[in-house]
Amino acid sequence: PCDADDAAGRMRRAVAHFDRATSVARAGGRDVVIEEFGYIHAFACHLADPGPHATALADLAVDGAVASGAARTEVIARLVRSHIRLSALDLTGATEDIDGMAHLLEGIDEQRSADHLGAIRALLAFRQGDRDTAIALVRPSIEGGSLSPRTAGLRLGIAALAGVPRFGPSPSRPAPARRGVRGLLRAYSGSTG
Repeated sequence: PCDADDAAGRMRRAVAHFDRATSVARAGGRDVVIEEFGYIHAFACHLADPGPHATALADLAVDGAVASGAARTEVIARLVRSHIRLSALDLTGATEDIDGMAHLLEGIDEQRSADHLGAIRALLAFRQGDRDTAIALVRPSIEGGSLSPRTAGLRLGIAALAGVPRFGPSPSRPAPARRGVRGLLRAYSGSTG
């Protein structure tokens, strides 16, 4: 088992490893490593110690992806930065990143990122106080039993935070979904994503 202090400590160690890897890459003239994986460094830093340093790393990750023309990397970097911005209640900045992701995804086939885009849009709507839109954005995947392991926790969390006690009955949904959000949380709690 891993308690919150242990998890935070592990994340701080991960950030220290990213810091070292970034230094080694820069010293070796391997800035492409930083451009390709800067978003991971930013997200780890955000999880370990949310604040301006994580935001700055996320900005660098997006700027690096834009400069190198790496569309998929830019999508993921914008996703990370939108999470960071939503945590800081920077709804304008988060909207900018989410719109940027949507624009980029029009030109590439990236289902995994499209799934994240739908979930982060729901979180943005919830943070903006638009409970109905947030629910409308998560309802189809929950009711349809098509929750992705990558975004199930976020979508179910939004549904729980929005106060949805249960979604309407449907014989076509899997049994856990018919038991409402609490049943879904139990059913998907073993998810690896």
